[in-house]
Amino acid sequence: MAVRITFLRHGKTKGNLEHAFIGRTDQPLCVEGRQELTCAKEHGRYPLAELVIVSPMKRCLETAQILYPSVTAQIVEGLRETDFGDFEGKTHRQLKAFPQYHTFLQENGKNGFPNGETLEGADRRMRTAWEQVVPSLFRSGKTEITVVAHGGTVMNLLSAYGCPKRDYYDWQCENGDGWLVEVTPEQWEKKRFSVVGKLSQLEGQA
Repeated sequence: MAVRITFLRHGKTKGNLEHAFIGRTDQPLCVEGRQELTCAKEHGRYPLAELVIVSPMKRCLETAQILYPSVTAQIVEGLRETDFGDFEGKTHRQLKAFPQYHTFLQENGKNGFPNGETLEGADRRMRTAWEQVVPSLFRSGKTEITVVAHGGTVMNLLSAYGCPKRDYYDWQCENGDGWLVEVTPEQWEKKRFSVVGKLSQLEGQA
């Protein structure tokens, strides 16, 4: 039995509009974010869902409530966004004055965010959380699942398990967009799932 899973990035927040690093900061959706989600929903972007898996952050919970108000939401702590440490809440322009930001870029982030998570640690947390969730999805008998999380979470999980195999940033998506995948128990034994396509490109078909 194949399960269809929608990996969805939450709607816009004030931090997204400012292009700031927003990880542990628990921002709500902004007015524009709410309006965009409602409009995309009316145009048929989002597949039906029998179960919603959601990050504990306010921006994800509010997105789930707008798109799936009558569906039970299961909060998974490990799907929260990366903790950006000293970079939290700051924009690229602001961070250019910080020597540690230039070091971070030169090292491709391999030593993590100052006083925050390492990229490896965040990856491991998200993947561990997801691998603990999947068996319960198959046991539930539900075949239409939506995961409402963050840009980093979506890219992490798609780059880890998505087929065809692509690099991390190839799975980037805008706020309110995401990816539809299908997975069978046999595929998941190999820790893989098949990517159907991006929601904004499948709009009205899903």
